[in-house]
Amino acid sequence: MIPNWANGPSDLQDYIMRANGLYANIPREASGGHSIHIGVIDSAYKLPGANHHNLVQQKKHAYISEEQPEMTSHASNVLSQLTPYAPEATITLYQAVNEDDRLPLAAFSDAITDAIEEDVDILNISAGAPWRGPVDLSPQVQEIDRGIKNGITVVAAAGNWYPEEQEERPPVHCPAAHDGVIAVGGFVSLCDAAPGDESDHEKSGPYYVLSDGVTDEDKETLFVNTTFCGNQVCVDSGSCITNQNDKIWDLNPLPTDDKPDVYAPMHVLSHTNSGDSINIHLNGGTSFAAPIVTASLANIFTELKQQGKELPSPYEIRNAVREGAVPFGENNEPKYDDLGVRGQLL
Repeated sequence: MIPNWANGPSDLQDYIMRANGLYANIPREASGGHSIHIGVIDSAYKLPGANHHNLVQQKKHAYISEEQPEMTSHASNVLSQLTPYAPEATITLYQAVNEDDRLPLAAFSDAITDAIEEDVDILNISAGAPWRGPVDLSPQVQEIDRGIKNGITVVAAAGNWYPEEQEERPPVHCPAAHDGVIAVGGFVSLCDAAPGDESDHEKSGPYYVLSDGVTDEDKETLFVNTTFCGNQVCVDSGSCITNQNDKIWDLNPLPTDDKPDVYAPMHVLSHTNSGDSINIHLNGGTSFAAPIVTASLANIFTELKQQGKELPSPYEIRNAVREGAVPFGENNEPKYDDLGVRGQLL
């Protein structure tokens, strides 16, 4: 079950995308990332059915399997978070994540080398691994450092905690833990309104996906049977502020040193057809928070170029992201804020 006003998954997905953009303060009339080259290191080098007109999909970027252009649907979900906010950017897919969501070092190294040679401006990475030793000794960090030294801004997912597999909450994953990388965690905004209270014809109120037979553990990891603020108009046509509760997602990794750098919205909708029925899934994780930051930075980079300015160094960009963040939640954690970053850079 989905909100009364939603005519189907596409309707709800558009609503969630709008909510995510509002949480990150991305202007609706932003530049769209024109003239900016984004590299996406993920599970695919080609996405059947992808309709982004500036999407580069080449076999030479298949470091895992030429026979499987798309190892998992993960890359598709990442792209769906990226393209609505940077529709004019050139996006190149680098397939370096395998079917187990792991990032083999050789494939990662090849992807970094190609990204450098192909003049990528921003790298979006939604994979990595916990590293409990000194960060500088991580093989992933040593590889990503090559990209940073060549002027590539890197945005990476901070990582997720899987309690059913990991007794202890892991630290921020590498390469996100590198001090030159913008590490992005996930946050959610809960709504006090009950499902069904929303209008049946006006897009307003919370968004949700309801399902039967869901355990408490599933509720946390699958985002079902929970209402989330749409950040637009509440069910009583009033402000969302009195009913919303912004908080860090419970399955973020353990903060490590001064990481994550920022937290960003992370929900993305997907659906599958099963006979005559449609199975709708509300997905989330730091993998889907990072591309929102990436897209926002692409827009800002375009405007910097239009003003005749050189793009700042990756370290300067990371500092601007941190300084431009807005405190939120009980512990005043840094929430990514497009307008705040613009104030630092433009």
